[in-house]
Amino acid sequence: MKYIIIKSHVSNYPNPIRLEERGVVKVIEIESYVGPEDWENWMFYHEEKYNWKGWVW
Repeated sequence: MKYIIIKSHVSNYPNPIRLEERGVVKVIEIESYVGPEDWENWMFYHEEKYNWKGWVW
């Protein structure tokens, strides 16, 4: 499955995942984020080049 980055996002997280054009990421978890923000459709990814991990929408 492929996804296209459509806009940038400024994270409040101190070390956020960064996605680059033509970068490779793996889905680690397919689940809905549960928290006070009530975000939907967020998934946890692993970016392979720099070994970054984080939630992506």
